[in-house]
Amino acid sequence: ERFEIESKAPMTDINLCWTNKTRKYVILDRQRCLMGDTHEIHATDYVEKDDKYLTDKDKQLAWIRFKIGSPFIANKSNRENDVAKNEIWKVSDIDGDNITLKLGDKEPLTITRRDLFFDWYSAYCITIHKSQGETFSEKYTIHDWERIPKTKLGRRLRYVAQSRSKDPENNITYK
Repeated sequence: ERFEIESKAPMTDINLCWTNKTRKYVILDRQRCLMGDTHEIHATDYVEKDDKYLTDKDKQLAWIRFKIGSPFIANKSNRENDVAKNEIWKVSDIDGDNITLKLGDKEPLTITRRDLFFDWYSAYCITIHKSQGETFSEKYTIHDWERIPKTKLGRRLRYVAQSRSKDPENNITYK
């Protein structure tokens, strides 16, 4: 009750939520608003239209739009490429079928569009669970705030969501 819910707050590049349903909705909304030199990948480029992959609620969206600077989260570890599950990398270059991702001081990683689609998820919104271990200095939005249960688990989730910020008083919007 202490936190003001802002339903019309401006969109942020970093978004946390409680449910996968909200995660997908926020990602779609954020992708639709991308301007400039954008690129798209469609699931039907890689799977049949009746494939179960397209209806699995935990999988990637059926369509992703991205550009340089777009965030992606690794959905599995890859020791060979020094990628840990749940790390958030950003697109640094797009050259035809090749996409280069960058994370801090690590070596850039160049992958194909197919690899991006199956091994990475758009990170314009991630669940609170996946945000554990992250620290954000930028503004971000916590979605589903009022839907998080008022239980011991709910209090822990709220704490995790709020404690990701270096400046929670000024950098968190609640939806």
